[in-house]
Amino acid sequence: MLEYVLRRLFGALLVVFSVFTLSFVIMRVSPGSPFDQDRELPPEVVANQAETTGMAKPVPIAEDVVFQTSLVQNNDAVQAGQPYAKVRVNGELRTLVSKEPFTVFRVIRRAGESVPKGGAVVYRHTDLGTQYFTTLHNYLRLDFGVTFDSRGQRTVWENIAETLPVSMELGLYALLIALTFGICSGLVAGLRQNSWIDHTVMSSAMIGISIPSIVLGPLLILVFIMKLQWLPPYGGWERGVFQGVEYKILPSIALGVVYAAYFARLTRGGMLEVVRQDWIRTARAKGLSEGLIVRRHALRGAILPTVTFLGPAIAHLMVGSVVVEKVFKIPGVSKYFVDSAINRDYPMVMGVVIVYSVFLVVFNLLVDIAYAYLDPRVRYE
Repeated sequence: MLEYVLRRLFGALLVVFSVFTLSFVIMRVSPGSPFDQDRELPPEVVANQAETTGMAKPVPIAEDVVFQTSLVQNNDAVQAGQPYAKVRVNGELRTLVSKEPFTVFRVIRRAGESVPKGGAVVYRHTDLGTQYFTTLHNYLRLDFGVTFDSRGQRTVWENIAETLPVSMELGLYALLIALTFGICSGLVAGLRQNSWIDHTVMSSAMIGISIPSIVLGPLLILVFIMKLQWLPPYGGWERGVFQGVEYKILPSIALGVVYAAYFARLTRGGMLEVVRQDWIRTARAKGLSEGLIVRRHALRGAILPTVTFLGPAIAHLMVGSVVVEKVFKIPGVSKYFVDSAINRDYPMVMGVVIVYSVFLVVFNLLVDIAYAYLDPRVRYE
């Protein structure tokens, strides 16, 4: 068992590494840049962000100077021996000359600003490989960097730590709803195959799967908040877990209904397969009650398909739903993810993606371990 867990852990690390690499490549090769925005960030913030993410690095100078003017513009190609800025050294006007070719990323100094020895007046673009390994090195140190949208004032970890607990709380409520209604209704439907109960459960499950959260959420708001006025409007997430339930019930239902429908269908299918097995017939032949047969013999095998789906479902629910959090104005992690994706905030998007992938592989690993416990035929030595 230990050897199997270690193998799965190694595979999980490979998955996270692959997700990181793929996300990095997609973000960097897509058209546009986080710096191509209508609101221009201060030059020093741009330079710091670019250096942290590996997108640019400084062109150092060999002495203390006072910057006067730039001879190049952003994205200009500078050849070796080409002058790129005018500075003053001890009151004398001099020209800075490039020692090697580079492409200008940003001019980061203002006229009259002092630049110490080893500093820079311009930053140069770096190649994709340098950006990749710089970012990977930072992530291995659990340094996700600072966000572009905060103008360098907040780190990715601060945003995640602020919003992830809210998303996880929403996911917890939705998971409880999905498991309670999904598994119970699926078991009853499987035990009453082709009855009116079975048809009702399966029809309801099909409706739950067919209605997306972006439709169900506004419908719940329209009926229970605006028309009936049974529940209060948005808010309540700052109160803590299981506090202010009246604010949280509708988004939990909107997020959990579709998973309850999937759990119901999977549990019903598992139950139909189990009750036809020879060992269930043997248990009945021994005179055991139907309730005892279900609890002691059939239940563990019937929920195996549900357990398979449980890993990715929990990961998705715990990280949060973009649609539900937007519709119900929930301050979860998706608010940063959506806005950051639009603004091409590389660190924030990458941070959320990595956190989601870690949740996914961890819960899938737990599912595989649970299989060995639930099914006696599955044992990993």
